[in-house]
Amino acid sequence: MVVLLFPASSDYVVAQTATLDRILAIVNGQVITHSDVRTFIDLRLVDVPGGPVQEVEVLNFLIERRVVLDEVNRFVSAEPTSVAVDRHLDLLLSRLPDGFELNLVLDRVGLTVGDLRQLLADEIRREVYLTDRFGAIGEEFREAAETDWMADLVRRAQVRRVARPGDTRE
Repeated sequence: MVVLLFPASSDYVVAQTATLDRILAIVNGQVITHSDVRTFIDLRLVDVPGGPVQEVEVLNFLIERRVVLDEVNRFVSAEPTSVAVDRHLDLLLSRLPDGFELNLVLDRVGLTVGDLRQLLADEIRREVYLTDRFGAIGEEFREAAETDWMADLVRRAQVRRVARPGDTRE
């Protein structure tokens, strides 16, 4: 709490600060906020089970996602067609529970439908890149190869974890 005193008066003003968002990590100069983590959870853009470490796992996913997208951006990667984005949007909507109000959630997390479409387009580009890079390996080895490669990318990237999700210290 901040108290402002005016010496010539007995009046005082009490100003309270409120945290609007928290920076959780900076990855190659790109900020990942608590809102980003909540957006991916609330819109079910990542399949991480609920629980005490859900936000930490989603943050880890977003850090990996960022370094992979940086790698994708190093190469010429065509933007997905609007039809492909529509298919991903339809798939996302089909996985949402009955009564889920997409527009209400988008308003709460501060996104537009256009922003969501861009997130989905980036995810398509990431998936295409990973399939091109690891598709020939075969399913039984692909997950391990991707995991090792992403861990190496994260090690080489400039990653600074600023706060942990759920950390309320200012």
